[in-house]
Amino acid sequence: MNRARYFAGGGIWICILACLIYLLISLAASERRSAINELTRFFSVPAKHVDLKLQVESMVCTYDPIFMRVERTRNRPEFVQVGKIERVISPQSNTRGIAVTSWARAEFFSNAPPLKNAHYLTRYETPRSIDFIVQTLLPEDARRQIAQLVGEAYAEHHQDLLIRLRPILEAGFQEAAVVIHESFLESIERHQQEFEELGARYQIELIQAKLIPLVNREIWPIVSQEFEPLLLEIGEEMWNRASVWRFGWAVAYDSLPLPRRDLVKREFASFLKQHAVPTMVSHMDKIISAQQAVLAKIARNEQVIQVLRDTLFQAAQDAELQRVVVMVLQDVFVNNDRLRRLINDFWLREDTQLLVRMTDEKLEPVLAQIGKIIFGDPTAKVTPEFARVLRANVLKKDHRWFLLEEVKGEAEGESFNQGFMIVTHGGETDANPFDYSLPPLEND
Repeated sequence: MNRARYFAGGGIWICILACLIYLLISLAASERRSAINELTRFFSVPAKHVDLKLQVESMVCTYDPIFMRVERTRNRPEFVQVGKIERVISPQSNTRGIAVTSWARAEFFSNAPPLKNAHYLTRYETPRSIDFIVQTLLPEDARRQIAQLVGEAYAEHHQDLLIRLRPILEAGFQEAAVVIHESFLESIERHQQEFEELGARYQIELIQAKLIPLVNREIWPIVSQEFEPLLLEIGEEMWNRASVWRFGWAVAYDSLPLPRRDLVKREFASFLKQHAVPTMVSHMDKIISAQQAVLAKIARNEQVIQVLRDTLFQAAQDAELQRVVVMVLQDVFVNNDRLRRLINDFWLREDTQLLVRMTDEKLEPVLAQIGKIIFGDPTAKVTPEFARVLRANVLKKDHRWFLLEEVKGEAEGESFNQGFMIVTHGGETDANPFDYSLPPLEND
């Protein structure tokens, strides 16, 4: 009985082994299932350990991955991990094995290609700037989808929302404008002394030292060149129309001891009305042309442009002016209890709350779709882009990685027999060798 049981068990195991052998042979012959070959190679080929020499002293951490670029297919990514940093060689290395160093030791896995003297590594860093986060979370395809959703929502709801929103905003802006205007005047008055001190300093440092000499040296000659001939022409025409006899008689009359002595004043007023003003009006086109010519020449004058630029830059860089402006802005917008109460009352108004609820009901489906595009479905899985940002900026992972590359040359066929492998500095890159194809989240 026992012997029959042993024979039955042995037969079952033999069948299982035969099936496994057949499966391994079938999968090895199929390109779509090449992972079995790699797994077999992983257990059969020993890992290789190589010292690394970084050309630029950089941050290195134990377990930083080493990738190799391969041909991309539907079932295989562009990058495959072929090794890792085994040890950081530095006296400053902490307990986590991270340090700024020029030396490290790498372990190349069995799936790495046979190392040659032509091989080298390039160290890359994952960017962590705000621009990187935005560009990662919002690639071109996501931006196009979001723009389409927003456009459709706007076309469907904007007219209704605008009709309800306009009177509420107009009333709120009018009330806020009154408070801001009054607060601004109060702040200016409160800081009157600081503005007077600034004005006195600018009178000396800017107006007297720079602007007045600029006017005398550059602007006044331009004005004289354009207006002098015109003023001479107008003055000569007025002189020809003026009556010397009438003015002389008026002066003589006013010098006599008579009750009324304003004949000169009346004569001058009559001259202005009958001759001076019509003469000026008749030359108005020439006056306007001369003004335009003056402004054009001043605007093209390099000395004027440079002095004005330096003056504005000096004023913008003035720490005292910045301090006073910041104090005024704080008084008006930050430390303004009246404005704060007004805004709170505005949001608590019944019509505002009604509009907020209506807007939320109309836009909630669109916002949910936008959230899925950026972050993924909370009931399924997050997007690879959000996973990358989450790991790099929240979990502090995937900051560094190395790429195995090869120089094409005379020694490209020689097996690696050098004392160390060179690591070049690649800096930050948008390339992403990490696989963020996460499995779906389990529902509670």
